[in-house]
Amino acid sequence: MLLYDLVKKCSQRDKFQDKHEQCESCSYGEYCPKDCQSCLQHVHFPQNAPAPRKYDCVHMADCYYCKYAYKYASEIVYGLRRFKEIKDKKELKIMSVGCGPCTELAAVDYLKEQGVLHYEKLQYRGIDPLEGVWKHIWNDVRSIMEMEFSFIQKIYCNW
Repeated sequence: MLLYDLVKKCSQRDKFQDKHEQCESCSYGEYCPKDCQSCLQHVHFPQNAPAPRKYDCVHMADCYYCKYAYKYASEIVYGLRRFKEIKDKKELKIMSVGCGPCTELAAVDYLKEQGVLHYEKLQYRGIDPLEGVWKHIWNDVRSIMEMEFSFIQKIYCNW
């Protein structure tokens, strides 16, 4: 199942966090706490951070997935179960704006494994400008899932 497979892969990449040294070319520079959990807290609670912090680290992305994927995927599972009209769709198309690590895709895969969804074909379009942050997870998804899959990293507006 995608969720479990991704957590395992992220966890394997994140193992060095036990004795984490500053990430190579860490964007947080002198403020790097040498702990991705702390960096995540600086992103989520900027008022407690020594300096502004944003999602810009692949190590933080792996840590993020391991910590939050089950929570977010379960919320999506609860929501999708309410839409009975998608249960028997043969083709399911998903577009996710701000897709990050594709948590909704893990939820959809879970629902198929549980026999709630019965799609035969799945198309996924993820839009997120942070390809550099999520690239390992996106590559993992591509290697695990057999489906039409694409990401859009650059958004152009001509308003």
